[in-house]
Amino acid sequence: MAGGGAFATVSASLGMAGIVALVAQFGIDIVVGFLSADHAAMSGYFDRVQAVPGVSIVVYDAVPLLFFVAQLALIVQLAVQRRVKVWTPFLVLADLMIPFAAPPTRSSDHVLPPPPPGQQTGRLPAYHCLLGERAFAGFNPFMEMDAGDTQSFRETRLPPPPPIPATRDQLTALRATVARLEEELEVRGREIDTLQAAETRRNKPWWRDTTTLVSVGALALTVLTVFLSRVDAGRTDDAAKRDRLTNMIQRITGLQRENAELQTKYPANWQTVASVLNTDRVILTRQAGELIKQIPDLVNATEYYAVGLELSRSGETALGREMLDEAVKRARNYLEYTAAVRQQAEIRYGLDDLAAGRALMARAGKVFEEKQEFAAGTSAFLRASHAVDNEVRWALLEQAVRQCVQAREHAATARRQLSRLTNPDSYTQLVTNMEKSVAKACD
Repeated sequence: MAGGGAFATVSASLGMAGIVALVAQFGIDIVVGFLSADHAAMSGYFDRVQAVPGVSIVVYDAVPLLFFVAQLALIVQLAVQRRVKVWTPFLVLADLMIPFAAPPTRSSDHVLPPPPPGQQTGRLPAYHCLLGERAFAGFNPFMEMDAGDTQSFRETRLPPPPPIPATRDQLTALRATVARLEEELEVRGREIDTLQAAETRRNKPWWRDTTTLVSVGALALTVLTVFLSRVDAGRTDDAAKRDRLTNMIQRITGLQRENAELQTKYPANWQTVASVLNTDRVILTRQAGELIKQIPDLVNATEYYAVGLELSRSGETALGREMLDEAVKRARNYLEYTAAVRQQAEIRYGLDDLAAGRALMARAGKVFEEKQEFAAGTSAFLRASHAVDNEVRWALLEQAVRQCVQAREHAATARRQLSRLTNPDSYTQLVTNMEKSVAKACD
């Protein structure tokens, strides 16, 4: 699992657990948001959800952090394996630490200032009581008064009676009441702070909210880091596969050379050794074909041709034809183009599809007419020599399937093409040997 051993498997598993917890957290938030009419109801729902045993740890506190820990662990492993840049883990770590650097919103920032020293909530200062006692002490309700004074006295508002000394139990109850009221005031203050913060967030655009901007930036940095890491890892992996393909093709070519050398050195035991070498060559060729399918855009026409040739020789005709088709499409010059087309023609002749084989050989002969880009940088001598070489190969293919009439026709055409060469000596022997081979097989 995870393609990197036990450590990568454990890290990926922990990361998946963290993702599941985060998805559950988002789901709870969305459901509570739809069910709640206001923030007070939303708080109630959240309290009920988090009161369920294990929910707080699994969904909110511990398990979601596993996603970020696993992400960092996997990036570190890729850095150790040299599949990403050395600085990538530090970038990911900085990305993960950004949310913790955001300034938290505290309810204590909105708490009202405490009362001045010497004054307690719900109690009168001591000097109020002293003034009341003195005012009461200077008042004598039994002084002599006339009738008018009596009426005035009745209408006069009497000062409050002197405070009655409280008992110990009454003082304890009073202190408990004051403490309870202070707790209620603190709770109400927190609720007010929460409502004020919610109202501020609702009225404040998201692009002006520091916490939201930090979260969006962290998310964007995470996505960018993961994308760049994957691109870099993909390029490194493709380069490694490209090197493996080059080594395989070199090994296949080396096996062909070893086979020829062993045939010369050990003619008596050559068949046994050649069988082993051919088995290795077939295995390597099939592996090269599968590797080419993974990196098709990094393979050139020559490599497509080499693998397609070996696949067709080892019996993988269909896959070999696919490789040769790609070689034709990716050919950069007339040599690569005609080599792939002629090999396709040879496969068709081997399957007794003579019409298709002859059409392909004709296509190879008209390469400069069909591919104007190849004709631009090719001299007249090379064009004429290509025509001679193509007729020689075509005559030998016809001879191989016992089509003597066509073989003699192409042999005669090759002899006529020699007159177009300014220096035909290098090709005269080639045509002569072909004519002898055709005469021997068909006479």
